[in-house]
Amino acid sequence: MLGAVHHVKSNTIADFTGTVTVFNSAGNTTTANATDIVRPSDWNSTHLFNASISGNTSGSSNVQGATNIVLAGGSNVTLSMVTGASVATVTISAAGGTLSRYTDWGADVGVTSTSVVSVARMSVRRFIVQEPITFTRVDIPVSFSFSTSATTNTYAMVISSAMVLYTSNASTLSPIVGVSGTNTVTAASNTGAFSSVSGGRLASFGLATMLTPSEYYVGFQFSTATSSIGASTTSINMTLAPVFNSNAAYLDFNTAGASSTNFFFAGLWSTNISNTTQTIGISTINQSGSNNAVANIPLMFRNW
Repeated sequence: MLGAVHHVKSNTIADFTGTVTVFNSAGNTTTANATDIVRPSDWNSTHLFNASISGNTSGSSNVQGATNIVLAGGSNVTLSMVTGASVATVTISAAGGTLSRYTDWGADVGVTSTSVVSVARMSVRRFIVQEPITFTRVDIPVSFSFSTSATTNTYAMVISSAMVLYTSNASTLSPIVGVSGTNTVTAASNTGAFSSVSGGRLASFGLATMLTPSEYYVGFQFSTATSSIGASTTSINMTLAPVFNSNAAYLDFNTAGASSTNFFFAGLWSTNISNTTQTIGISTINQSGSNNAVANIPLMFRNW
């Protein structure tokens, strides 16, 4: 509420009624109707307001004779008020829309490449959220490779995977949400089903949450194994390779490689995820050699 200002003092003296004796401008007494003079109740009256708005406006921009002016929050605008010591403070905050699809490509340095997954290592990298995003899945691009054959060979690959989103507190990563599970990919090497699983694919993780603008980390891992399917199983040349942007750590001169000084951060953790609720020490993530490159994967957040 911006307006509706009243007299603070309330005059309790009763109003005159009928006619009263008053002095005129000449100093002589005369009579007047009580309703024609200022009475105690008139001091308790409400003020009227004239107000105008300008800039990026809609609706009416001017108001005259209003007894009350109210501030109201519109789309993506929040009003909050705190009162104390006869002072009311109104805070206006505005936020942009919430994204339902967002891709973070990582540090876009060097060339795009692929690498076969490291079975006992988790890839970790940092990413920045500029606007609120809500999503039900996170995808990363991968490349599947299988050998073809004119025979009726069948193949099956069991993919065990996990992904966790983290916040950073000093030297520790704390989990926000995580998921792990297995998926089996099958096909026959001499049928059309083969082409439906080979090549560039999306590995999808069912992570559902909302992230506000801030800095976050993500960790993911894969492990693969062959499985029997059909009468003539083959396991030749079945590989899963995440796609990444090749890069090296970029540091200040005379600075040793450390996650606290690297303006982007990606590397391989010293072990794999045993559960999706464990915390991770940043110092246990290796950024030397190719470790930082193979962890620098694109991340695709979306609601479908």
